[in-house]
Amino acid sequence: MSTLKVNSIIPTGGVPTGGGGGIIQVVMGEQRNVVSTTVNSQATSSSALLSAQITPLSSTSKIKISGFLSASVSNVDNNIYLKLFRGGSEITAASSSVPLSNQDSAHSAGYIRRDFQTSSIPFLFFDSPNSTSQQTYQIFVSHSSGSNSTIYVNRNDYDNNDGTQARLASFILLEEVSAWLLPCII
Repeated sequence: MSTLKVNSIIPTGGVPTGGGGGIIQVVMGEQRNVVSTTVNSQATSSSALLSAQITPLSSTSKIKISGFLSASVSNVDNNIYLKLFRGGSEITAASSSVPLSNQDSAHSAGYIRRDFQTSSIPFLFFDSPNSTSQQTYQIFVSHSSGSNSTIYVNRNDYDNNDGTQARLASFILLEEVSAWLLPCII
C-alpha cells in the first residue's frame, strides 16, 4: 500500500491572485551549437540566437523569462547587448526607460575586454502577454562597436576547435506564473 503526503494541492490553473503564486508550467529552449551572426553598427541582429515557446493556460498569468547567452564579439573592448522579443516585436518594457544614444533598448549586457573571452550574459523579466495563445520569446543581440561586428555564441572569437578553447551552451527558461503579488515599496 502507498501513502501520499502533501502540504497542499494546487489546481492546474494555479492559485488565485493574492494566494501566494504558483508555477503552472516550465519550458526550456537551448542553443548548444556554435553559431555566429554579423551585426551592423548600431543595429540589432537579423535572427534570434535563443528562442522558446509557451502557451499560457490563463490570460492573467505572467511569464517569467530567464536564462543566459554565452557569447563573444569580434571587436574586443565592446559590449554585447541582449534584446528580448515576444512574437517578433521587442518588449520595450524589458529595457531601460532612460534613453542613452543608440543602445537605449538593451535588456542586459556583457562586456568583452580581451580576445579569447566569452561572457555568459544573464537575463530576467516578467512579461504579461494577456493571452492563452502560443507565445514565442526570443533573444536578439546588438553591440557597442562603431563598426560591423560578429557575435559568436557558445565560443570565443578565436575558437579554433581544439582542446585549448572552451565550448559553452546557452539557455532560455519560460515559466508560467499563476498569480502575481504586488511588491511592497517602502
